[in-house]
Amino acid sequence: MPLYEVEYSIPLTQAHRNILASKITKLHHETYGIPSFFVSVKFTDGSKNENYSGGELRTCNRIFATVRTAGSRTAADFGQLCKELEKLWYEVVREEEYGKEGGALSGVFVLRSMEASVEEGFVLPQPGGDEDWLKGNLPKFKVLAAAGHRGFQSVVEELTVRSRDDLLS
Repeated sequence: MPLYEVEYSIPLTQAHRNILASKITKLHHETYGIPSFFVSVKFTDGSKNENYSGGELRTCNRIFATVRTAGSRTAADFGQLCKELEKLWYEVVREEEYGKEGGALSGVFVLRSMEASVEEGFVLPQPGGDEDWLKGNLPKFKVLAAAGHRGFQSVVEELTVRSRDDLLS
């Protein structure tokens, strides 16, 4: 459902990318309740790009999040998401590895422009309709999981854990 793009100018290792993708996915899943499988993270090597700020050429590391807007999500909520993403960056990319300038995160941007999407053959719900959509599609998710689709196996597992947690609360 959301698409996160990490644009980096420093040489991020595969381990850095794996950890960042995992942390971003976990953050979105825990913040918004979206199954992890539907959180997409893309890395773009921007080392060949020429980025300017204040008219000067600069090293640029940025995170862009394209998310669906929902009635209950406020600008303050998205501001908090930006701060959490910034924190994740610095947990993974340490200044001592790249130097203060090179490893710095230039910015985090939440773009509220995703109006509709289809993922894995499913038209995704409008914001606020996630719970009903997940429940309504659970039988199809289970069929795909039983057929060996690892992504939907994780969706069914997360939804099962969530249901169990709801029963316990």
